[in-house]
Amino acid sequence: MRLVYRKRSDKVLFLVSRAMEQDLFYKYHSDFGHFGIDKTFSTIYVDHFGPVDRTNATKKYIFLVIDAFTKFVKLYAIKIITSRE
Repeated sequence: MRLVYRKRSDKVLFLVSRAMEQDLFYKYHSDFGHFGIDKTFSTIYVDHFGPVDRTNATKKYIFLVIDAFTKFVKLYAIKIITSRE
């Protein structure tokens, strides 16, 4: 296989032949492409910690939710750590 490229200032631009284009797009789209709605939030981790501020009586705990696939983190300030809230 021949690799064809062009240098522009500090960048290297690679030329992909038409014959390789479909395979290249398929490979990298499958491995690194969009997440897809079916993968996000299919597995989540939840945890809590605190109290973070003992001087303030309201919302002194943090409840966190992490998506295992995207590593998206959402934090919630809460008053208590029981299931009542």
